[in-house]
Amino acid sequence: GLVLAELIARRRAHRILIVSPAGPLLSQWRREMRDRFGLRFRVLDRDSLQEIRFASELSSNPFSHESYGLISIDFAKQEPILQQIEGAQWDVVVIDEAHHCVRLGNAGDRDDSQRRRLAETLARRTDALLLLTATPHDGFDPHFASLVELLDPSLVDGRGSLRGEAYRRHVVRRLKSHVKDPQTGAPLLPERQVLPRAVSFSKDGEPRFSELQERLLGLVAPRLRAALRQKRHDDVFSFLTLLKRSVSTVAACRTTLAAVGRRLGQLQSEGLEREEAKKQRLKTLRALERQMARFGTLSAEDEAEHAGLEAEEIAAELAEQAVAGDDAAGLAREVRRDRDRLSRLDETRRGLEELERLAAKAEAEDPKLRRLVGEIREIRATERGANVLVFTEYADSQGAAVARLRAAVAAGQLGGEVLSLTGLAADEGGEEQADLAKARERILSRFSKSDGLILVTTDTSAEGLNLHERCHHLLHVELPYNPNRLEQRNGRIDRYGQKKEPVVRYLYLAGTFEERLLLRLVGKWERQRARLTFVPNTLGVVSGEGSGAVRLLEGI
Repeated sequence: GLVLAELIARRRAHRILIVSPAGPLLSQWRREMRDRFGLRFRVLDRDSLQEIRFASELSSNPFSHESYGLISIDFAKQEPILQQIEGAQWDVVVIDEAHHCVRLGNAGDRDDSQRRRLAETLARRTDALLLLTATPHDGFDPHFASLVELLDPSLVDGRGSLRGEAYRRHVVRRLKSHVKDPQTGAPLLPERQVLPRAVSFSKDGEPRFSELQERLLGLVAPRLRAALRQKRHDDVFSFLTLLKRSVSTVAACRTTLAAVGRRLGQLQSEGLEREEAKKQRLKTLRALERQMARFGTLSAEDEAEHAGLEAEEIAAELAEQAVAGDDAAGLAREVRRDRDRLSRLDETRRGLEELERLAAKAEAEDPKLRRLVGEIREIRATERGANVLVFTEYADSQGAAVARLRAAVAAGQLGGEVLSLTGLAADEGGEEQADLAKARERILSRFSKSDGLILVTTDTSAEGLNLHERCHHLLHVELPYNPNRLEQRNGRIDRYGQKKEPVVRYLYLAGTFEERLLLRLVGKWERQRARLTFVPNTLGVVSGEGSGAVRLLEGI
C-alpha cells in the first residue's frame, strides 16, 4: 500500500492490478486499500467484467476500462480471461502469495502451469511488478529462480539457475527482527525462541514400542531397497508414508497398518487391481501431495481422502511385490502359480496383522505422547495457566494426543482444559459439537480470552487463524517434509501484536527416520538462508559441513 501510494503521488502509477488468492484475502486487500490509503479497488469477477462490457463500447477490453483492479488468481488464469489480460497494459501489477506462481515443470499439474502462464503474461504487460510472499524459497533453488525470472529474465541462465548475486537487488526481506526503536536501536518486537526436543526410547524402557519400530523397519527396508534399485519412485513414496506415520504417534501407525491390511485382504480376494485404477489413484494422490506441499494444508475432506489413498497405495505395492518373480521361478502350471501368489499375499497380510496387534500394545508406551505431557508440564511449571497450541500432521495423532492430555488432566498431572479442533469436528470439553462453525468460533474465542487451555489442532483447521492474543507457546508433535510448513504454523502465534516471547518446540524421534528428516530440513533451510540472507528461525539449529546433502534413506 505504501509503495502504491508513493507511485501514485509521483504520477508513475495510473493503472494498477492486484492479483490475490480468492476468499478472505481478496476481501482484505480491498478493505485495507480503502481504509488505510483511500484507494478504491474494484474486484474484477465475471459479473463486474460483464457490467463493464455493457457500459463500454462494443468489443472493447473490460480490463482497459478499470484503473484500479483486484482479481483472483484462479479466475484470472482461465483461458478466456487470460486472453483479455494479454490485450491490456498496467503501470503496476502486484501478485500476492507469489509462491503459487513458481515453475514446477513435470512436478506440477495443470493448475500450476496455468498460474505460471498468468504470471508470465502479467510480467510482460506491466512496467512494474511486485511479487509478495512470506515463503519465496521452498528449499529448491530452481523454484526460487523461476520467481526471480519474472522480475528480470536476464538474472537466470538457460538451465534455470541464478546468475551470480545480481538477483539480490530485486529481493526485499523484512522480518520482525528488523523493526527497531529509532532512538535506541533496540528490537520493538519479541524474538522467537525455538527449542528442538529429541525424544529417545529404549528396549528397556519401551520394549513394545522398540519392537514395533524394529519390525516395521524389517517390513519396509527390503522393499524400499528393491524399489530404489529398480527406480520405482512411486513405490518408494508409498513406503516412506508408512515410515513417516510410524514416527508421528503409535496411533497414526496403527490406523495405517489396519487400513493397509484391510485393503490387502480385498486385493487377495478380488485379485490385483487393474493398471488404469492404479494410475488414477496415483494421479489423485500426487495432486493432493502437490497441494499440501505448496499451500501447506488440505481441506478436511481432502485430508481424509489423502489418508485413504495412501493406505491403498501401500497395500497395492505390498501385493505387487508379493507376486513378483512368478515367471522367473519357472513354475509349470497355472494352479501352482496361483497357490504361490496367494501364499505370499497371505504371509504379508498376517505380518501386517501382527504389527497392528503389536502397535495396539505399544500405544501405552508412546514416547512422543509421554514427552508431549512432559513439555507442557515444564511450560506450566514456570508459567502457571499458560495456554499451549499443539500442532500435529495427522488426525489420528491428534486424537491420540487429546486422549493422553485429557488423561493427564484427570490424573492431576496437568491443569486446565484440553480443546480439539479439526476440519470436520470441534471437540470442547470431551463432547463433539454438532454445529461446527459455532463451536469453532466459541473455542477460538475462549483460547483468545481465557488461560489454562491446551488447543490441539491440525494444519487444515488452523489455517489463517490468529492465536497470539493469549498464547506464546507452540509445540509440533512431528516434523513435516518442508520447513515452510513449520513456519506457517509458527505464524499462528509469532505475528504482529504478540506481546511475549514466542517459544516454539518440536519433537523428533531420535535414532529413527525422523532424525534424518530433520537433517534434510536443516539443509533446505540453509539453502533458503543462502539465497535470501534473512530467514526466520524455524528449526533452532544450523547445519554442519555437508549435512544439507544427507540422504533421507541412508542406513535403512
